[in-house]
Amino acid sequence: MKNYMICRNPSVYGDRFANLWDDLFNDQIMTRYPMTNLNFALDVSGDENGYTIEADLPGVNKDDVRIELVNNQLTISVDSKKESKEEKAGYIRKERREIASKRTILLPDSDGEGVEARLADGVLTVSVPKVKKEELTKKIEIQ
Repeated sequence: MKNYMICRNPSVYGDRFANLWDDLFNDQIMTRYPMTNLNFALDVSGDENGYTIEADLPGVNKDDVRIELVNNQLTISVDSKKESKEEKAGYIRKERREIASKRTILLPDSDGEGVEARLADGVLTVSVPKVKKEELTKKIEIQ
């Protein structure tokens, strides 16, 4: 007895699911469905004084990372390209790795002054202070 996949409503899954299933059994799956949405892991914590953001960036140099804080949005961009080549008796191996990713986090009440960033052991740590509550409140006199 044969097992068949019955799809009563093809619009639920569409042709992409059928094509993906078919591609599992040939060599074109890696070329048809590239991994373009790879993001680095990110942890955000905060207290009354500020925010701490930790991003896992193994093998990335600090020159490959760009950090911007605009309108209470912190953006971390990574653009890293590496190539290694090894030649030994009987074989040649050449590998390339490219990382291009960007993450944006909303940090309410963040202060652009005093932001610090450090990259050590593959972990980027960004400290963003908060604006003090007294600076947010402004008393307006009526004339």
